[in-house]
Amino acid sequence: MVDVNVLERGVRRLEHAETLDRPAGAVVAAINKWLPAGRLEDALSGTDLGHPLHPLLVTVPIGAWVSAGFLDALGGTSARQAATKLVGLGALAAVPATLTGASDWADTLGAERRVGAVRAAVYAGSVL
Repeated sequence: MVDVNVLERGVRRLEHAETLDRPAGAVVAAINKWLPAGRLEDALSGTDLGHPLHPLLVTVPIGAWVSAGFLDALGGTSARQAATKLVGLGALAAVPATLTGASDWADTLGAERRVGAVRAAVYAGSVL
């Protein structure tokens, strides 16, 4: 079982890890260069909807990949085609989820930016 206190202490250490500020700032500068403030950034952030899009969009790749995992584990060879399609759906759905997440993250500062940078790096490393 995972010790929640260990996880919480780890997150607190990340929140205070100022060594992350410089690389995170460089990535944010690149995002802001590619995605300057305006209509596109507002659309990606869900400004017009009054709700961030990223939390809504990440459910699609997560759901697709978890479902594919269950089909792989429990469905046998007859489920292989469906699992493959779900993996593809997850990959396609990850693109807008990543774009909306980058847009939201670029507007963060301090502890929130540091934790988000590590989260993005872990996610990027897991899909490569």
